[in-house]
Order: sequence, then structure tokens, then C-alpha cells
Amino acid sequence: MGQSAHQLWFVSSVMIGLGALLALGAAAADRKITGAAGEVPWFVPVSAPAEARDLMSTPVTAMVPATSLIFSISMGVLTLAATQFGPRLVRNFMSMRQTQLTLGTFVMTIVYGLITLTLMAQTPAARPGPSPPSRLRWRAWGFSARSSTGSPGRSWRRQSSRGWVPS
Repeated sequence: MGQSAHQLWFVSSVMIGLGALLALGAAAADRKITGAAGEVPWFVPVSAPAEARDLMSTPVTAMVPATSLIFSISMGVLTLAATQFGPRLVRNFMSMRQTQLTLGTFVMTIVYGLITLTLMAQTPAARPGPSPPSRLRWRAWGFSARSSTGSPGRSWRRQSSRGWVPS
């Protein structure tokens, strides 16, 4: 079991490092896009930080039990089958490239989500962003989110208790 186990965790470790680098790269790209003033281009949809944290925590909380359940059941089945077919079954399963990439992908997703959530917790609560749901959708419909004329565009302002409201 020595060489295949090391190979299984080597591929997973590389993918964990890749997930960490992707999370840090995404955070750096976010800082570069927003710039010093905190303004984003009109085509970048921005939501409240709490909504982004909720959206990011969903796959993380789903992937942790899914990963542990899938691999614990797989190893349990293989251990029981190995009593009849021999110990090479587990060794062959662990040395398969699909197994290594699947485990690495699951763990990489978890690491990416945890690092992203940690970096989101360090951002300020109120970040200036676009008007309601996204500027791109409003502009596609022919509305201007920052129009002061009232028709066809509407002006929006942020209200702490109700979110975005027309002004």
C-alpha cells in the first residue's frame, strides 16, 4: 500500500495547493478590479458581502460531508471485497488516476471555499457596488441604474434594513 497511497495523497496535495493559489488569485483579481476607490466596472455583478458569504458557504458545507461519505463508503466496500478478491483491489483503486483526481477535486473545492470565506470575512461590511441586482441586467433592459431623470432609468439607494430601494 506504500507507493499507491503516497501517489494518491501526492496528487491530492498538489490539487489542494492549486485550490489555495486559485483562491488567493481570485482575491487579488477582485482587489485589482475594484481598485482603490471601490468602484467596479458596470458589467461586473456585485452583491452584498453577506449574500456572497452565504452563496460561498453552501458548496463548502455540502462538499465536506459528501467527500467523507463517498470515500468512506468506497473504502468500506473495497475492504470487504478485498477479503474475497485479494488486497490488490484496494491498491489498484487507490492508484487509479480517476480516484486521485476525484479526491483532489473534492478536497480542492473545500480548500478553495474555506480560503475564500476567510478572505471574505476580512472585507468591510459595506462595499460600494452597483445598483439593484446587477447593472448588466438593468442596462440590457435599457435602464440606466444611475439615471437622475426618472424615466426610463431609475435612481437607487442603499437602505440598511430593506436593501436597495428606489429613490
